[in-house]
Amino acid sequence: MKKKTLLLLLILSGYSAFAQPVTWLGAGIGCRNLYSTLSDPGQLLQTTLSPGLSYEFLLAQEFSNRIIVESGFRVVQYNEILHWKNRDFWTVTSTLNSFQIPLRVKYAFPLYADKLYLTSFLGYDLSVNRNFNPHGSDLLPNGRGSGKFISETDSLNYVSLEYTSLHRMFSQMETGLTFSYRSSRGWECFLTGSYSQGFSKLMEQDILYARNDESAYNAQSSSKGSGFEVIAGVSYPISTLWQNRTQQQKNRAGRLEALQAAREARWYLSLESGFTRNYFSHNQPEIVPGFESYVEKDHSWGVALGYQFTPCWFVESGYSFDLFWNRYVLREEEEWLCGQGFRYGGQGFRQIPLKVKYAQTFAQQRLAVVPYLGASLITHRVTQAVEDSSLLLSTNLSDGFTDTLSTASIAYRDKKAAPLLLAGIGVEYTVSPHLILTMQASYALGFEDINRLHVAYEHQGEEHQGDIIYQGTNWTLSWGIKVPLYRADQE
Repeated sequence: MKKKTLLLLLILSGYSAFAQPVTWLGAGIGCRNLYSTLSDPGQLLQTTLSPGLSYEFLLAQEFSNRIIVESGFRVVQYNEILHWKNRDFWTVTSTLNSFQIPLRVKYAFPLYADKLYLTSFLGYDLSVNRNFNPHGSDLLPNGRGSGKFISETDSLNYVSLEYTSLHRMFSQMETGLTFSYRSSRGWECFLTGSYSQGFSKLMEQDILYARNDESAYNAQSSSKGSGFEVIAGVSYPISTLWQNRTQQQKNRAGRLEALQAAREARWYLSLESGFTRNYFSHNQPEIVPGFESYVEKDHSWGVALGYQFTPCWFVESGYSFDLFWNRYVLREEEEWLCGQGFRYGGQGFRQIPLKVKYAQTFAQQRLAVVPYLGASLITHRVTQAVEDSSLLLSTNLSDGFTDTLSTASIAYRDKKAAPLLLAGIGVEYTVSPHLILTMQASYALGFEDINRLHVAYEHQGEEHQGDIIYQGTNWTLSWGIKVPLYRADQE
């Protein structure tokens, strides 16, 4: 027994001397493409690319130079999109949002000089369905839609039912590969590709449709949440905060100087992503901009290069992309009739901003409050107007008769570019001399019409029309990172 105990102590001491395990804190953002099965006797529907936003915060622990265990918190959006054949811009869509807790075991393969790594992993995800209705039944639809397409050659009527409340919790297995680069400054950037396999049905869409007054067809699509996902992100070895504590205390003055150097680095690169709330004007009280819930807010991301010309003042410019939806809601007096949304095949707005920022530091150079002012040029790549086909809705009212409503809309982008004024405030936290975390709220004010949605509808024999105008005015809340760029003599 004593020999076994001595042998175990020798193994543990040898392991400790061999390497000091590293703990990593990381964040990433990407998209997941959902796989679904479709049964359509009429052969008018088809599955299409269905990307959904995903982002994650991860904590990883190394147990050797090769073996890593990772967990954290993830937010994943599942989109199931069906496309009507030969009818551009028309889709039947279902969305499920979830929170996930992953558990992964990884094995790292060094590729080049302790810099490049290829890591394989196997994992298990436990998820919570944010769409689950605790007061309803899985037999009741979470949403429904209907429509009628009319063209010179044919017509199509459809009704769809959406089910996303089938399970409160669900699980998946995943496997994948991560390609990573570790810099001499400590941080790591990574790109992960993975495949997840679900075990139970999460989503279902039932579509009843008829073409040219022919017999009706029942189509059904379903998904278990399986699909491919691509994530890009960064991570940092936070174990340096507590390892070698005695030596760190001795070098506290040096660490403060290093943090000061990070705040005063002449150049830096920043990445950010967040949510945008756009504001519109309208000239017809019955036609108003569409409502947006938190998960439906438009997303934005950007990259920028900054130059600091004094310890507190710096200038920044770059490129950003805002995903943009045309949304509208129809009403008469206090009654809401219907709502609709579409976009230019994913074509959003691009911005080229120029910002002047001022940084006021606190907490021994770790924390900074950063207000700024600036201007931006907003532009796009759309070359022609997009017309939304007519839609016919029928509603059974309480007094027994059927109320019909037909709509049509056209979106215009008459201007190729327009100026914006910018203002905002941010908070920055210096994790290390090589990594700064950022969060900021910003406001953009536009002056010229950059997007105009013309809506016409007929209700109870009366025709109405109006415009919803967008000038680029919006609020944005974003998160990101800054990486100071040092000269060789500053390393």
